[in-house]
Amino acid sequence: MAFFTLLVFCSYFYNNLFYLEKKDVKLVFYIHPKFREYMGAFATNSAQIELVEFGTQPLNELLMRCNMMITDYSSACWDVYYQGKPVLFYMFDYEMYNEVQGSYVDMRTEAFGEATDDAETLIGLMQKYEENDFAELEKYAELREELLPYRDDKNCERTYLEIKKRFYKKEYREMVKMFQEDEMSEDEEEKIYIDNM
Repeated sequence: MAFFTLLVFCSYFYNNLFYLEKKDVKLVFYIHPKFREYMGAFATNSAQIELVEFGTQPLNELLMRCNMMITDYSSACWDVYYQGKPVLFYMFDYEMYNEVQGSYVDMRTEAFGEATDDAETLIGLMQKYEENDFAELEKYAELREELLPYRDDKNCERTYLEIKKRFYKKEYREMVKMFQEDEMSEDEEEKIYIDNM
């Protein structure tokens, strides 16, 4: 199942719905929360397209279930990329977006997935990925090591240690030790510190 966060359904796309049916590809359209008031503007009579209103299904579950994500600029794409799934960027309003919103990434040169502003090209990319079982291109898999170097089960631990490093000051530990005859364990120090925050 492919997953769309925002896609303007143009006539070219609708004319190519036969491909979705032939290949049994389902598109889940989940509009960005900023645009949820416009969900009523979208409609489909295709069994291959599911329109999901914001808040009716947990986004994290949709992201975990999808095989690929197509988005314009949604930050949710990082979650899909983290999982090793392909991301296509359909930037139909790139110039206007950069003028109004701006981006911390140059989407034309630094995107971690293929990018286009052309609906016909997007359809071709979708077909290419479907024909390759939604396998991510190697260059984007390699880029992940640079962009997301920590892909393990230790993110919470790293966050905790960084917070501890920044806020659990050496002076406070020394002051606590002055009031103790015996040296405390680090766990005891933390408990005193946290209790006094």
